[in-house]
Amino acid sequence: MSIIGMIVVGGMVATMLPVTTPIKFSMVGATVKLQTMFNQIMPGLLPLALTLLIFWMIRKKFSISKLTIGLLIVGVLAHVVGIL
Repeated sequence: MSIIGMIVVGGMVATMLPVTTPIKFSMVGATVKLQTMFNQIMPGLLPLALTLLIFWMIRKKFSISKLTIGLLIVGVLAHVVGIL
């Protein structure tokens, strides 16, 4: 993959793949939102992690159709549980 292609894909991931999490942790007198922590470390960290995971799985010769169905199932289950 060329450098220009990687830049374009990176820009698309950052703008077109909104992956956020509503998980909160309660500590003594304070509530910490996990998404806020991720955004302070690096905005767009979750979409980047998901994209890199899928890219790695494609490189390891996972079937694209199985990846698509798996992402759909995991996304729906994560939404129902309240993770995404």
